[in-house]
Amino acid sequence: MRAVITGGTGFLGSHLADTLLEKNYEVICLSRGLTDTSYLDSIKVPVIKASITDKKSLEDNIKEGDTVFHIAAILGAAKASKEQYQKINVEGTVNVLEAAIAKKAKTFVFISSFGTMGPVGTPEKPMTEETPCKPDSLYGESKYEAEQKIKELAKDKITCIIVRAPIIFGPRANQNSAASKLFNNMRKKTFVIIGDTENYFPICYVKNLTSAMIHFAGKHAAGIHTYIIADGDPVKFRGLLAHISRAFGVNKRIVRIPYLLAYSIAAVLELTGKLFGFTPMLSRDIVKGMAKSVYFYDLSKARNDGYKPVATLEEGVIITADYIKNL
Repeated sequence: MRAVITGGTGFLGSHLADTLLEKNYEVICLSRGLTDTSYLDSIKVPVIKASITDKKSLEDNIKEGDTVFHIAAILGAAKASKEQYQKINVEGTVNVLEAAIAKKAKTFVFISSFGTMGPVGTPEKPMTEETPCKPDSLYGESKYEAEQKIKELAKDKITCIIVRAPIIFGPRANQNSAASKLFNNMRKKTFVIIGDTENYFPICYVKNLTSAMIHFAGKHAAGIHTYIIADGDPVKFRGLLAHISRAFGVNKRIVRIPYLLAYSIAAVLELTGKLFGFTPMLSRDIVKGMAKSVYFYDLSKARNDGYKPVATLEEGVIITADYIKNL
């Protein structure tokens, strides 16, 4: 079995390569050539220069029968322009999909996001794969449009798996990611919390996500299938913070900032950033995500189709904290 990964030099892509090798796949990664390949070199996974904006370079490296895992994207944390999200997350996805179809790949796996759905779930009415999508960010909009393009172009041509993932955490995560910032801040003596932490915070340990991607890629021989993936049942933000605090073995002094105050501060920082050309550490989206957004989801479809996390949330947090301690 042969797997092709776009975005393989990144956090999720490198962990996917690990998991695929464990399952005896032949793995190649496609990269535009501007990223660090040292980890993939260390596990002997070839990295080939190819851009998702260049369909010819993609077709040159996809073979009949391959499983193509499309991970490369501009993430929400990048705060890119609408045009950049369109070019990479939508048009780039179309290029990879059309190359996979042209070369008669077996399966196309697309990493989407909870951001396609927007914070619409509640304990009374949890989000499912059938919930109408209401993305509330440029990133979420781009991922949702990419999903729609997949459903339009792939029908009866290639098996497709769409995996909607929440915030991903684990060893080797980008230090600028939301999860890394959260873990690193929990190591400090004082931790600043926005709001009452009673909102539900969607999160997924990276190995649970990679195992789910591979499982569903091998399960279906036809059709287009969408799955919500997370570590387990929804957890409140305060519960996640408790897991991280225990993993680091620290007793923290908690400073709580009221939501409206934090939102106002973020608005001022964003305006200042625009005026002076820098990206503020705090934005209104971050404030809403930490304190108000409710991503209450239902994993029934994934579970009924065989999804079994390889680690609990607590186990994933411990592994990640141990990695950070040893950096």
